Amino acid sequence: MANFYQAYRRPLQIGEVMDFAAYGKYVCILTWNNAIDLMISIEGQSFFPIKAGMSVRLPDMDKAFYNLRFQNNTGAITVLEFALSDGSIQDNRFNTVGIVNVFVPGFAPAAGFNLVPCLAAAGGTVIVPANPARRSIIIRNLIGNTDTIYIGFDNTLTNAKYVIALAVGEVYTNSDYAGEIRGQAVVNLETVSYGEV
Repeated sequence: MANFYQAYRRPLQIGEVMDFAAYGKYVCILTWNNAIDLMISIEGQSFFPIKAGMSVRLPDMDKAFYNLRFQNNTGAITVLEFALSDGSIQDNRFNTVGIVNVFVPGFAPAAGFNLVPCLAAAGGTVIVPANPARRSIIIRNLIGNTDTIYIGFDNTLTNAKYVIALAVGEVYTNSDYAGEIRGQAVVNLETVSYGEV
């Protein structure tokens, strides 16, 4: 069963102690944009540190509180956002700086699928060029091949310096690398297949 909560947002001045009169059984710090912990007191108890995302209650689960105190011990005015509820509070928001890419499984168009013959020379062959939009890739040493194909990420690839050695029929997958991927065959021009999304 979902618990509903009431959220509040208040700026706290440097060194400020804010008294807040409100009913609740749980308090959750939703936002506290400072590396130094916020200090909180419930029902006149001693102050203790709390971080964003943490939820606390009184030891007696059936007892509600009516008074909260927040203390800003940082050297900056900091915005506090908190929530009160009768039940536990789970908040799935997050803060970030910069670009956030959200990937939804099942909604990635294929970026490429092909067969690539690999050279037996040092440095190998580019199987797939760098692609900053790549979500994942799969590379297979084809079953009809006769030997290993070595996979690496740059032109220093050799059969002694590689990321993974793919035996015949084996598969390499990666979902967190967007750079160039190369292959070096033991038997010249044996082929790999790849799929990229």
